[in-house]
Amino acid sequence: MAIRLHLAKLIIVSFLFHPISLNAQTVIPGGAVSGVWNLSGSPYLVQSAIIVSDGTTLTIEAGVQVIFQGSYKFLIMGRLLAIGTATDSVTFTATDTTSGWLGIRFESTPNTNDTSRFEYCKFKYGKANGTSSINSGGGIYIENYSKVKINHSK
Repeated sequence: MAIRLHLAKLIIVSFLFHPISLNAQTVIPGGAVSGVWNLSGSPYLVQSAIIVSDGTTLTIEAGVQVIFQGSYKFLIMGRLLAIGTATDSVTFTATDTTSGWLGIRFESTPNTNDTSRFEYCKFKYGKANGTSSINSGGGIYIENYSKVKINHSK
């Protein structure tokens, strides 16, 4: 009886001091991305430049964090749907807040793709400075593409 009581106390103390994480993390090594990024896989740790290829869609659901592990760009040649809510936004940020990341970039995205949408998104530490297009913009850079809608985002 004493052993069971001691074991029960040990389990309770373990939960108090080592809470269980409800979310996993997903490493994104770089390259083409598509499909759905959901809260159960968040945060998504981006370790190189990523691209949504022409004709494909990436949907990022409410509450997801996309964290760039270096100064990488997120090129959209297809369609990106980042749809948060008023109480659970989608966050794009960088591990290194000094150098940041190169932002979400629409660079001559083909107009055959449907409209990309950002709703209730936060863009943090997007840093691209300079005179060439690779160094232009910040959180979002749009060049020669008109099918982007941004609502309730900062």
